[in-house]
Amino acid sequence: MAGSTVDDRTSDFSDAELVAMATEPGAETPAKHVVCSVCDIGCQLRATTDAQGRLARILPHEDPFQAANICFKGTAAPQIHNHPDRLRTALKRVGARGEDRWEEITHEQAISEIAERLQAVIAEHGPEAWAVSTSGWNTQTGYGMDRRLMNLVGSPNWISGVALCAGNTAA
Repeated sequence: MAGSTVDDRTSDFSDAELVAMATEPGAETPAKHVVCSVCDIGCQLRATTDAQGRLARILPHEDPFQAANICFKGTAAPQIHNHPDRLRTALKRVGARGEDRWEEITHEQAISEIAERLQAVIAEHGPEAWAVSTSGWNTQTGYGMDRRLMNLVGSPNWISGVALCAGNTAA
């Protein structure tokens, strides 16, 4: 395929193919406009749900200029979101590492125990011993609280998903 150029980027699909993909009818519910939250970019996409109300498919936006932005992470969202092994509650290891023994705990207990352990690391090794990498979802819904927390702790070791995925393309 010759591909089309969108904002100086080349897509493997022509504009007509992108529009066809975005308007392709399916057995799921009609596609609704959504914003992808896998990384900081927030691409505009479309999503369908199945008969049980679960996320079924992620489709490109109908606008060819926005449709070229869909990436593998966005299209894999239904498999990630609906995976049977996806964690839905806080778990605490109750056996030795590698024994695969866990118990459910409250989120409050998990946060409290994590805070105690992180405070011990900072007390022994200093704030730069702690590093955080946040995804777009955390960055967008936390209103910068994760970065602010790192500033308060005194650690410069914070990075976002966009910097990991596309940061080297800005140079």
